[in-house]
Amino acid sequence: MCASALCLSHLVGTPFLPTIFWLLGTNMGKRVFLGAADITEYDLVSIGDYAAVNAHAGPQSHLFQDRVMAMDHVRIGAGATMKPYSIALPGSVVMAGATLGSLSLLMKGETADGGVVWEGIPVRPRVPVRPVKSAAV
Repeated sequence: MCASALCLSHLVGTPFLPTIFWLLGTNMGKRVFLGAADITEYDLVSIGDYAAVNAHAGPQSHLFQDRVMAMDHVRIGAGATMKPYSIALPGSVVMAGATLGSLSLLMKGETADGGVVWEGIPVRPRVPVRPVKSAAV
């Protein structure tokens, strides 16, 4: 495990890292960008085509609850983006085209719908900021 972590860290951001994870059993789409090598249970993660997992972000397919380790699948859809420091917990799904904002946490068993930017802990849809209209003088 230590040797693989040391070797994989040199491949972060290259097209070789998704290939290595695919060889280890991860369901990996084509042209995936991995800015982190933090996939621990290879067979419980699937990442769709053209998805991006940025630095210090990733799928966390295990969780300890009441001294019991629970594991479940984490699915990241095609074209989805996980921004830096975002985490998807076991049983969660990041739908195609969805974006998890920086420092965001997708809770266990939740789904982030596609075409929406999700932010916060726990995540919720980002509300667009409306420009303030200034009064005419």
